[in-house]
Formats: sequence, C-alpha cells, structure tokens
Amino acid sequence: MQPHSIMQIRLLVPLLAACLGSCGSTPPIQEVDDTLLRLEEPAARAFRSGRTEDAARGFKRALNRARLADDPQGIGDAAYNRGVCVLLLDRHAEAAELFAEAEHEQARAQDTLADVRLMRAKAAFLLGDTAGALTFAEQVEMAPRSGPQSSHLAEVEILRGEAALQSQAVEEASLHLGNAREHARKTMDPWALANILALDAKIQLAQGRWSEAAQASEARADQLRQLRQYPAMAQALSRAAEAKSLSGAFCEAAILWSRAATSHSAGDQIAQALR
Repeated sequence: MQPHSIMQIRLLVPLLAACLGSCGSTPPIQEVDDTLLRLEEPAARAFRSGRTEDAARGFKRALNRARLADDPQGIGDAAYNRGVCVLLLDRHAEAAELFAEAEHEQARAQDTLADVRLMRAKAAFLLGDTAGALTFAEQVEMAPRSGPQSSHLAEVEILRGEAALQSQAVEEASLHLGNAREHARKTMDPWALANILALDAKIQLAQGRWSEAAQASEARADQLRQLRQYPAMAQALSRAAEAKSLSGAFCEAAILWSRAATSHSAGDQIAQALR
C-alpha cells in the first residue's frame, strides 16, 4: 500500500532559529554546519526530481553528519527527511524508527512537531497499528508545540477516513473526507490534494460507484505526476483501470493498465509492470 502522506522535506538554513510556540522563551540561535548544508542540498534536489532512492542515500549522509555533531535540529530534520524517502519506498518499519528519532531530536531542539507526528501516524497506519496511528494523529492537533497548519489537519482527517473505511464505516469516512476538503481549501497543498483523491476513490469503490472511483484515481495520478512521484502515479493509474474494468469499460481499462505498466517498466519496476 502506498503511503498517503504529506511528503514535505525540511531543510536547514544558516542561523536557523526554532519556534517555541506556546513556551515562554526563545531558543538560542544555532549556526548550521556548512558540511551538513552541502550534504542536504543534493538530497533535496533528488527528492524534488523524483529520485527517491538517491534522496534517501543523501539524507543518510546528512543524518550521520548531524549525529557526529550532536546537532538536535540537524538530526531531527535529516531523520525526518530520510524517513519520508524510505516510507515512499515502502520500508515502513525503518521509516517509523526514523520518525521516532526525529521527534525526539526536534523536541530537544524546541522545534514544532506537527510534521513528524503526522508522519509517525502514517507509518503506524501502514504497519497495521491503526490505534497508534489515530493517537499520533490526535497529537498533531492537541500536543504543545505541535503547530498544526491546515495541510496537517487535512491529512489527519484523511487518516481518520482511511481508518473508518477499515471498519467499513463508509458514511463516517465520507464525513472525514468532507472535513479534509474544507481544510485543504485553505492550503492547496499538493500532497493533501492527492491524498484526498485517494480517499475519495476508495469511498466511491466501497459504494459501488466504479466510474467515479476511476475518475478520482485518474485525477490522483495527474497530481502525483506533477509531484514527480512516478511509482505512486503508476499505481493510481492501475487503480483507475481496476475501477474502469468493474464498470465494464474494458477498453479504457486496458489503456490505463498499459500506461501504468509502461511507467513501471521505465522505472525498472518489472514485477509491478508484469502485474
């Protein structure tokens, strides 16, 4: 299952100061290691261009440098960034460990915690720990220094909708989808929009509305293409093809499957292409 998460990376800047939120004092300004910055920059470029494996390796080098310096902000951000990459690569347990480290270090740096707690929720959900995922999701909204924005709140509602679907509570999932859309209107975050479409497609499938499910999955594929997340894009095309097939539109389904297989094959994902 592909993660449906807010996949933004965090970058250090020189003389970075963390925001305390509700606490009463300002943390000291910390000068950032130039070597750490030089390691982060190519990893960030790789992530933005869709080269997730390269980005994961680059952020691992940055993480080791930050650990060497005992730099809590650097460790927290690099662990978070590598966690995002490996979650996209379906290495969910490794991602969960990295996000736990990131939260500890970002708290030590007195940074806001909404990003990392949301990602801990996503990783827990993908590992089958729905209760833990919902607990982390609640912490995004409620915990001190969490600092949630509209995009975080949209993702929390998406996660709750996914959990409701697991329990076959389709009406409840639809309510969470509506809440997610309300939050997303305030931010237009591309990841949140893609994930809203994923939840919409699943709800339409659960209601037997095959054509609508296919339309949502195709729209999700377009959104993921813009984000240069091509393996996830190809999976969305496959989901659209499955829904088209269920609706009886077999020729349209075949075209979508062919497009998905071509993308997977070009990315050396041969097993996925053959499926």
